[in-house]
Amino acid sequence: MWELREARRRLKAEGYQAVNEDLIFDAYNRLRALEDEAIRDTKKARRAAQQRRMHGQIARPTLSPARPPIDGPFDHLDDIQPFDEIEELDG
Repeated sequence: MWELREARRRLKAEGYQAVNEDLIFDAYNRLRALEDEAIRDTKKARRAAQQRRMHGQIARPTLSPARPPIDGPFDHLDDIQPFDEIEELDG
């Protein structure tokens, strides 16, 4: 019964003065389509929320702070200076 009342209410809101059986069934079908779409959207939203919860529980790797360079055979590389001129060799 409430579906009939809702269909009539929507038809009046759309500007229909007189309603007939065809208009009522058309409005009813549109209400059902709207309900089906809401169900799909709700399921989609529920799945997305569940995925966000599940992915939020995954431990993400944390970046370790940068380590200072280890002393080794390449410590003198900081002393290297660029060339002022480079000679080209023919040959």
